[in-house]
Amino acid sequence: MKVLVICDALDTSQLGRKVKEELKKYLEKDKHSVATFEIQTEDMHHCIGCFGCWVKTPGECVFKDISSDINKAYIGSDIAIFVSPVRYGCYTPAIRRTLDRMIPNILPFFKKIKGEQHHAPRYKKYPGYIVFGYGEDITKEEAETFHSLCKANALNLQAKKAATYISRSESDVTDRLISLCNYLKECEQ
Repeated sequence: MKVLVICDALDTSQLGRKVKEELKKYLEKDKHSVATFEIQTEDMHHCIGCFGCWVKTPGECVFKDISSDINKAYIGSDIAIFVSPVRYGCYTPAIRRTLDRMIPNILPFFKKIKGEQHHAPRYKKYPGYIVFGYGEDITKEEAETFHSLCKANALNLQAKKAATYISRSESDVTDRLISLCNYLKECEQ
């Protein structure tokens, strides 16, 4: 299975390092083909909402930076895993910027899904959308917000399969990663 991993490179917390190291070990052990991007906000331009990726250069952002490579890897993957500290129930700025720059992968047109307006797909196939959030001081409300945010992003990015995992300590990282790997095995079937 082709797996894309997108991480926030600026997080150097002990918990963050453990999550990234253990995730890498589990994915290698299960023999997935893995592409990894360690993102910093400086790696890519802000989305300026120009809609050039929809009308001027369809499917490609007008800014040529690392997001072009990420978008190609995203569409070519079976599963995309976003790894981010949870900050106030949200992703870090680097992960948020990456997601903002993924809009070339969808169309500017809308369709109704479960009573909500969402973008129409540009491509026939999209990867599953998995988010692994972590932080030692995540409140119950922040976790609920994070789950809702991830679910909405997965729906808008056309993911047929999606899951969110949250780890609050080094001791529960292994359990969450085992659950994630079991989910990946289900996705392969």
